[in-house]
Amino acid sequence: MHKIVAVIPARGGSKGVVNKNIRDLCGQPLIAYSILDGIRCKSIEETYVTTDCPDIAQISMKYGAEVPFLRPKKYAQDTSPDIEWAQHFLSWYKERYSTYPEYIVHLRATTPFKKLEVIEAAIQKIKSEPEATSLVSVEEFGEVYKSFTIPKNSQYLSPIFDIRYHLMPRQSLEPTYLPNGYVDILKTETLLKGSFHGDKILAHVVPKVCEIDTEADLEYAEFKGNQFL
Repeated sequence: MHKIVAVIPARGGSKGVVNKNIRDLCGQPLIAYSILDGIRCKSIEETYVTTDCPDIAQISMKYGAEVPFLRPKKYAQDTSPDIEWAQHFLSWYKERYSTYPEYIVHLRATTPFKKLEVIEAAIQKIKSEPEATSLVSVEEFGEVYKSFTIPKNSQYLSPIFDIRYHLMPRQSLEPTYLPNGYVDILKTETLLKGSFHGDKILAHVVPKVCEIDTEADLEYAEFKGNQFL
């Protein structure tokens, strides 16, 4: 039997959007959308929020999430890598239950308006691929091979990839994909080996999703949410 839990990491002190995780979006806090997705998804057995912020914890529990601890500040810095909250959660879980979940469904608070069938399909996909070390949701992403940078102290374009790609028709290039935070699934055995995703990352191509990083994103999400809900 696969033990599957959802975990929503939600730090306090966001800078791009103040109090981002608990800002109102179409009548409820932003984090509530991911909490309710975790609770309503039939394959997810428990839904947790890991946060360093008492206000986020209180609101999360109101919407039905389990918040059994406040994450230590050392794992909740701007520069803290994701693997720190994940390993901290697993350490707590093992101490509490003397076992580990097999999968962590990583639901980001900053990507609302997800569809349960997309999350469910991701869970079934990774369960059917035992060699996968994780699953990452992606969306198709433009003509990356034809992109440039402008180096510091320069006014000239510098190709990121071989310049020959710029001479090739778009149809002859492999499609490229961008991780979009819709839903990721982490394997405990991968995390315990010190890697967040491992080396066999299963792709889950999903629709484009609203991601809240700026006030403008929040305004756009409010507009989209009125159509989604």
